[in-house]
Amino acid sequence: MTIARRLHSLRMDGSDGAAKELTKPRFVEGLCFVQAMSQQPGGLERFCEDFLKASSGWLHGLPARSKWDVQWQIHVYRCREHGEEYCPDNGLSNSLDGSSLCELLASWCGAVPNGYSWGGDFAARCPGFLEALGAFMDAYAQAEISKTADTSLRRRVFRELNFAWRSCVPVPLVADTRHGKTTAAETHCKAWTGRARMITVPASNSERDLLRAHADAFGLDFTPSTPTPHLKEWVEFTLRNTGLFLLYDESHYLIPINYDRGTPPRRLEWVRTEVIDRHIPCAFLATPQSSNETLRRYADKTKYCLEQWLGRIAPPVVLDDEPTDEDYAAVARKNFPEFSGCVLDELCDVAAQKQGGFKWLEQVGLRACDEALNRGAERVSIADIAKAAEWGGAGLPAEAGRACAGVGVKRAGSAIATAARGRRVVSADGPPVTRGSGAVTEILALAVPA
Repeated sequence: MTIARRLHSLRMDGSDGAAKELTKPRFVEGLCFVQAMSQQPGGLERFCEDFLKASSGWLHGLPARSKWDVQWQIHVYRCREHGEEYCPDNGLSNSLDGSSLCELLASWCGAVPNGYSWGGDFAARCPGFLEALGAFMDAYAQAEISKTADTSLRRRVFRELNFAWRSCVPVPLVADTRHGKTTAAETHCKAWTGRARMITVPASNSERDLLRAHADAFGLDFTPSTPTPHLKEWVEFTLRNTGLFLLYDESHYLIPINYDRGTPPRRLEWVRTEVIDRHIPCAFLATPQSSNETLRRYADKTKYCLEQWLGRIAPPVVLDDEPTDEDYAAVARKNFPEFSGCVLDELCDVAAQKQGGFKWLEQVGLRACDEALNRGAERVSIADIAKAAEWGGAGLPAEAGRACAGVGVKRAGSAIATAARGRRVVSADGPPVTRGSGAVTEILALAVPA
């Protein structure tokens, strides 16, 4: 709400200075980014520390305090007038640290009236801040993107979401649940949190539940006792003034679950009137069955005309591509970096054979880690993958299954030809099953496609 009020005040000001402020590149995105960072562990103080560490060039180029602060100029003058030995220690500092930047950012975001702090204007104290913040946001985005595997589906989801954001065209994305649709969308929103927020639509008919999902995404303060009209007003005010790109996951829940003839889809209509009709960029995620069946059942049952909704959204983008070998390999490496190349290949093979998707691959990998722990080994072997695949209902190809019987931490026996994908042959004198430290206890669960 603080950011929304700040932007609303600037728009209502009508002065040339306010208009110039609003037209600064990435100004609104920067405000929303700082707000989102203040909601993270450590709050605004942690963000300021990280920002200053990453922006040493900008920090060293800041003007001296005597250049912008009148009170400091008076202080320096009095010191010189009375001699250096009579200079009072009034606690004023000429440097910018984390705590002082927090104070300045509070004024910049509108938490301090008139945007003043320390007796000096933020723009005079921190020239070039938006440029430095833009560089920090770009680096932050790349760090978040690197936490998930680079798959063909993620690249396509990013492309469609960027189109929806830039053009304000409401884009429905329809994809199978196994291939990382939600993970790709979450990664996009986390990477560009200054301009995009994900709304997970609750599985209910309640308008308040939908408003709460928006309030959570915006970081609004509310309690269970907050009246629904107030919550609605806050959410709509924030929407209108920030223009954040909204990504609705499980969007089929916008259609009422329980309904009678003539029941209006209130949540769907609210999104249409408050988001789409106000040209707020948005996109919608759903699975093929849920998207089509929910709309069809609702229209057949209620005879409600959905043309006003369907006429406003773009044709659905169907993401039906099966994962490639490279996709499986990227996800496996991201989630199990301590696995050897041989073990990773085996895991990718059984996942592709099963066609269970990335989530299945993660589950089998975790099961293999547990198999290694149960036999007292520090490293995962191909035999562990074989047992985990059987647990997952996939099983290995007959040749690999027979060859892997009794294989321990090291590969043993004759050469193993993998028939599932037919892309490699590993000889007995090849590399060991594990490499590096490979300790199962050191596995870190990274983002896994849902």
